[in-house]
Amino acid sequence: MDNTQTFHPGDLLPNFSRVFGAFEKMQFKKFNLTVPQSYTLLTIFDHGMITMNELSNLSRVTQTTMTRTVDILVRDGYIERIRNEEDRRVVNVKLTEKGLHTVNNIKASLRQTGDAVFSKIPANKKEQVISILFLMLNIMEELFIIAED
Repeated sequence: MDNTQTFHPGDLLPNFSRVFGAFEKMQFKKFNLTVPQSYTLLTIFDHGMITMNELSNLSRVTQTTMTRTVDILVRDGYIERIRNEEDRRVVNVKLTEKGLHTVNNIKASLRQTGDAVFSKIPANKKEQVISILFLMLNIMEELFIIAED
């Protein structure tokens, strides 16, 4: 986009969304995972052992959708289900060694790509860009995640 063009700031959001969606697919395809599968693994990594209910809530999807995603990840050896001994109705999930190895590789790949992107930003603007990105993220989470609840 030519910076001299007249534009509305809201016009940038769909473009960011489209480009970021393509970025996600490219990143996760390297690991033979879909975007939802990858984020499920990353969420489990961040929370350790987690219940299916908590996982679906954090992922903002229905339990049915999460069950389908988890079924595939269990089948492919990335995670395992563990019944809660105190309440057999509760199912926990955790990463297997394969899942942990994959998440570490995903995180390294994401960091490498992030470094490549940020290397293109002039040094005197990096701090400002990072600050603006955090501001945008916080605003969007506030507006859109609260609106979903």
